[in-house]
Amino acid sequence: LPKPKQNKGKSKKKLVLTGQKTISKPNQIGFALVLAKQNKIGFGFGKTLQHNLALLKGLNRFGRLGRPVLTGISRKSMIGKILDERPVDGRLFGSLAAAVMALERGAAIVRVHDVAPTVDAIRVVAATQAVK
Repeated sequence: LPKPKQNKGKSKKKLVLTGQKTISKPNQIGFALVLAKQNKIGFGFGKTLQHNLALLKGLNRFGRLGRPVLTGISRKSMIGKILDERPVDGRLFGSLAAAVMALERGAAIVRVHDVAPTVDAIRVVAATQAVK
């Protein structure tokens, strides 16, 4: 397994829990992950673009394991590759699409960098899904 990145507190990563409030403090994040006993689905980490796309496409299979699914696709290189090698700071819209796709495929938790835009996208999807 890959070793955790040592970022010395510089990370701006956040978690968005669907149907709950956004949490961003480190102690809340740790608590949420322990509480969820999630299945963490790893994008990147030596996978090809095709592997990552297949993983996202088939994400709903992991929900069958009976635990919430956590994904972290925000700003990943796979998004940059899809968007013609776009640099990290130009991957917002691709990250939003990936987060929405993950949620529609059963992810319960998405790790994101851009919390407010992601929450907006999730709210639009939720409102649409709520229509009877």
